Amino acid sequence: MDDAQYIVLAQSILEGENYGFVNPPDKILPTRCPFGWPLILAPVSGLFDGGFMPLKLTALLFTLANSALIAAGWKYLGFSHSLIGLASAGLYAFSPLVVGHARMVMSEPAFLFFVLAGLILTARLAQHLRWRLGSLVLGGVWMFAAYVRAIGLVLVGGSALFLVLKRGWTNLAFAFFGSLLVIALAIGLTPVDHGDLIYSAEYLDQLVDPESWGQRNSENMVLRSAQAAIEYSGRHLGNTLIPFLGGPTTQRLLDGVGLGILPSLVSVSILLLVAGGYLVSVRVGGLLPVHFFAPLYLLVLLVWPWQGDRFLYGILPFLFGFMMMGAWGGVQSVAKFPSKGRSILGPVAVGFLVSLLVVQLMGSLAIGDSLDHVRDFTVGTIWLQENTPPDAVVAAEQPQTVYLYSNRATVGLPPDPLELRERFPGVPVYVLIAPELKWSDSGALEYTRIALGAQA
Repeated sequence: MDDAQYIVLAQSILEGENYGFVNPPDKILPTRCPFGWPLILAPVSGLFDGGFMPLKLTALLFTLANSALIAAGWKYLGFSHSLIGLASAGLYAFSPLVVGHARMVMSEPAFLFFVLAGLILTARLAQHLRWRLGSLVLGGVWMFAAYVRAIGLVLVGGSALFLVLKRGWTNLAFAFFGSLLVIALAIGLTPVDHGDLIYSAEYLDQLVDPESWGQRNSENMVLRSAQAAIEYSGRHLGNTLIPFLGGPTTQRLLDGVGLGILPSLVSVSILLLVAGGYLVSVRVGGLLPVHFFAPLYLLVLLVWPWQGDRFLYGILPFLFGFMMMGAWGGVQSVAKFPSKGRSILGPVAVGFLVSLLVVQLMGSLAIGDSLDHVRDFTVGTIWLQENTPPDAVVAAEQPQTVYLYSNRATVGLPPDPLELRERFPGVPVYVLIAPELKWSDSGALEYTRIALGAQA
């Protein structure tokens, strides 16, 4: 769903009218999605005539660029040694979470690119306070980070706070000027207008009233944050850094021998390693922008009503790096090897790293075909292409996705499909009946009530 929405929004930028969903035949619908990622996708979509594969390759290129930035910018990202940076880059590249997103048209790889670039630039500016061009570039990076994903504002805040502490007032001024310059270019050269600069009120609505969006999490932010802390520390962190740890198969096997709590204990242990590595990072390299960004990012995750492994993508390299630094610090402080035996530490660290890489690679190789778990839109949309006139309107549960596959104007499926006759008089209207867009481990698909009503 998100992939399709990004592509349709990129098409709206290419068409040059207004920024929004252009799939309906009678109007352009507003969106809560910031314009940064569609703005990047638009030239790729235009150059390759809307082909899906070049858009996927764009996400893959950002993924590869991220790996290079992690390895090359280790000193500015809080890692204590170049080998830690190289290992973090490898673990990031092999991670199932990263490999999965590299096959999609999702914004996570691009967002992390701007995060890494922003953190490295900010740290460099602290060493070169008269670097005006770098400050202007940082402003542009701020703009893209904030408008690729809304949580990018955390990068802006953490980066600006670091410059304030370093008394880089001139750099800060040039950075804000750079942001305004890039925003002005976006407004002047694309359909993006002033209204698109303001985040959708939907984000705030989800934050203060999650139950109206189908979330069971409490509206009380304290209780919600406590629950999120338990979820991330007991499940999501372990699943992300060590695949198979909390998988259903592993869980069933452990439950069978009375060790069902083991994955949660390991996940909490990983959290302690990450926290210890964070402290080691501060002690070894001093305060860096990443030491402001990472905690602020985690704080937002705790108050946000939606939870999941993919929300950790924005700090994934730091989680890997701090985990390894925490493990190394723990071994050095706890293991009292004699001077001749300290050489054991090196092989132990290498073995630990190789094991992590193997587990990450195995998890990535195990990623299957998503069509085994969700509906196949090509089934109904190919029929629409072959059996409906070009001016037909299709009502569907996922209108942006159906629009891309069918090349027909689409609208959302209303509670009463008969309303479509009044909205589009004299136009052939079709209703696409399809199973619910919901991930199913077994592959069994269900119909929504709306779809069942339309079918009846």
